[in-house]
Amino acid sequence: MYKIIYLFLIIICMTTHANAKDTANPFLGTWQLVSVTRDTVPPSKTINSFGDQPSGFLNYTDDGRMMVIIVQKERPIPQDKIANDTEALALYRTFNSYAGTYTIKDDHIIHHIDISWNQKWTGTDQIRYYQFVEDRLILSLPTTKVDDKIVVDSLTWEKFSPSIAPENL
Repeated sequence: MYKIIYLFLIIICMTTHANAKDTANPFLGTWQLVSVTRDTVPPSKTINSFGDQPSGFLNYTDDGRMMVIIVQKERPIPQDKIANDTEALALYRTFNSYAGTYTIKDDHIIHHIDISWNQKWTGTDQIRYYQFVEDRLILSLPTTKVDDKIVVDSLTWEKFSPSIAPENL
């Protein structure tokens, strides 16, 4: 699995290396996932939606394209080359990925989804409210209501450093 993520990362770095230094658009380049959290009220509670050490990369290019891949650290390994139904379901539930274009607005960025792990998202616009805090980018989904609780999902990213060796991913 890590080889696939590393290959994906190499492709992203090759396509954005020259653009990563552009300061006019602070989103440009590759971002590495730090955390995925869900805050609920009431009661005030925070959970790590993709576990304690999720893996993922988010990439924005200067031609207006973006792509993201997120996986839980501990994922089942299929016993055969093709996962059986139970294994496939477990893999599906520990993965998120989509790609498309993006538009930056005042306090949010809109991901216009062209292709997605979840076909229901394909062709939709996904709003993410953003904050830059030091070297991190925090993307928060719009507030929703789940089981009579107010829910806010947030993803924290930090600028990817190519000095990270593949075995540490």
